[in-house]
Parts: sequence; structure tokens; C-alpha cells
Amino acid sequence: SDGSRQQQQRSLPPLPPPARQQQQQQQQPGGYTPAMAVPRSQSTISGWELRLVMEFCDQGTLRDALDSGMLRGSGSRYMHPGLALGLALDIAAALLHLHAEGVVHGDLKAANVLLTRG
Repeated sequence: SDGSRQQQQRSLPPLPPPARQQQQQQQQPGGYTPAMAVPRSQSTISGWELRLVMEFCDQGTLRDALDSGMLRGSGSRYMHPGLALGLALDIAAALLHLHAEGVVHGDLKAANVLLTRG
């Protein structure tokens, strides 16, 4: 249901106290802060920026590996079943972790799966 989905989704952390005070001081009576209401000389927090830190994925995408035949066994037209199951398990584990944190990927495809050695 929508209620349980909303509870699982995480919201942005609150602004630090000095930034929250500055934001409250700048708000107009209507409850919004227009961009031009603050002189350019004052520094303001205008939003959050998300940065991802992850391990170096030096083998490209799963799509590239499938297209190039990199995952096929020697002399075979097909990927070894154990390798296919291992990849599927790793991808499922990653999605399980995301979902446990209230995140839905929304665009899972071979071109969005990055591979590493090992």
C-alpha cells in the first residue's frame, strides 16, 4: 500500500542548525523563498547534492560483456550456467539491499550493471 511504501522511503536529513536558521530567516510570509530574494553576497544552501562512492568497476557493463562474448566458456556459444546463476545472485543481493533501504532502482538492465574482476 502507499502508506507502507511512504514509511519505508527515506527523506533527506534535516539541514544543520545554522543552515536551518538561515533558511527560516529568508523565507517570505507565503512560505517559499524565491531565488532572487537573497542578495548574491550571502551564501545560502539551495539544495542537496548526491555523490556516489563505489569500487572501481574495471570490466565495463554486463551488456558489453554479453555482446563481446567475454562471459562465454571457451569454445562455447553460451555462458556457463554457474556463472549466469552467480551473476543473477549478485544482482538480486544488490537489489535486496537497495529495497531494504527504501530505494527502488527503476532502470535495471544489463547496461546498468557494472562488473569487476573476481
